[in-house]
Amino acid sequence: MTIALGILAPDGVVKAADTQESWGYFGGAKISGYKILTRVGNGRACSATGAGSAGYLDSLSQELTDNFLDVPDPTNVERRLREKVREFYADHIRPMHGLPPIEQPSADVILGMTWKDHKAVLLANERSALRRCKHYVAVGAGRTHASMLLSRLLPPKADTTTELALFLAAYVIFHVQSYVEGCGMGTHVTVLKDGAASYLSEVSISALETQFENYMTLSDALAVNYISGRPLNDEEAGAQVLHRRLRGTRHNVQELNDSSAVHEVAKPDLGWANAKSAPSITSGLIPVIDEKPVVPPPVASRKQKKSASQRVHRGSTRGL
Repeated sequence: MTIALGILAPDGVVKAADTQESWGYFGGAKISGYKILTRVGNGRACSATGAGSAGYLDSLSQELTDNFLDVPDPTNVERRLREKVREFYADHIRPMHGLPPIEQPSADVILGMTWKDHKAVLLANERSALRRCKHYVAVGAGRTHASMLLSRLLPPKADTTTELALFLAAYVIFHVQSYVEGCGMGTHVTVLKDGAASYLSEVSISALETQFENYMTLSDALAVNYISGRPLNDEEAGAQVLHRRLRGTRHNVQELNDSSAVHEVAKPDLGWANAKSAPSITSGLIPVIDEKPVVPPPVASRKQKKSASQRVHRGSTRGL
């Protein structure tokens, strides 16, 4: 079980995933593993994540990222990657179709690529077919829930920045972990921009998740009751309470920054100030500085998930 997603912005790509991997049958072990493979070199960077049978997914991710580094021309690398996906399925996945359905392997990859002087690209496969993604994509057990949230929360692509995308990616992963069985433990977020790569620190993720939980348990329920027309003793005082809660959460998130500027996203109905700016938490980003995958030790998040309630095929799995 898993949740992994990618968001394409005009200035880069954001990838995010939980860390939970299920092993064996129902009631078997679950472990925390790093699910985003990142490679950088010579003014270009890529990262791969996804869902499926862990060994197959790792193998395909490694092959695609290796080939990305082997082909420096952005106009040719996509063709190479499509060929590799088809070859991988012909060599490793298709021969296993004779197994019972519960034991058949799968590998659904999300691949982000960025160059110093070229537009970023977000790719995902549907079995042996590799496609371009226009704005966002999600895979794994939490795919439906994540896609629903992303379709509601993301502004148009032209107004999406990597700073806003990484904030929303962290929020969506947290939300899915809270409500979808089999998705949980830690969260990892990687940003590809201008041919470089960074990942969000565990300290920043933990701080964000505290604010997300406060919002979901307090402000969200309060706002729904307020807009429903539930009677208030004092309409003005009630609106002020809601405003203070939202503003307090906003302030706490902004305190994660080194910047003193207030960045906002265009939402005409709420009167946001500037469509090209966004909440910034880039002070928590750690750069990837060489071609070897940088793997911070996965640590379970503050909120542990219950064991998976769905049967999975034998072997470690990152989603169905």
